[in-house]
Amino acid sequence: MDTQTEQQRKLAETIGAVQLGQDALQKALAAHEQDIPRLSAEVRALNCDVETLAQPLLQLSRHTRQLHRRLNVQQAHPPAKKKVERTSVKPDGGDPMALSSQH
Repeated sequence: MDTQTEQQRKLAETIGAVQLGQDALQKALAAHEQDIPRLSAEVRALNCDVETLAQPLLQLSRHTRQLHRRLNVQQAHPPAKKKVERTSVKPDGGDPMALSSQH
């Protein structure tokens, strides 16, 4: 074979290999294009799931903040303590050192 014929054969082989590669890429691209709507739907569904799960967490967070505020108010303004005084001998003969509460 002469050099020109050999170069033409190699060129034809190279073109064939490039066409096979191009076909494979087009098939892969078509498969990925079909995946896009399915994956988009899955992402939307997952976003809905996250929102559904986030609602109770947000409510819990709000409730926790409210409880903290109440606790802080109670700590800043504790309820008045009951006055306790000692009494003398009880009429029923009870212990003279017993304590009684007055409201």
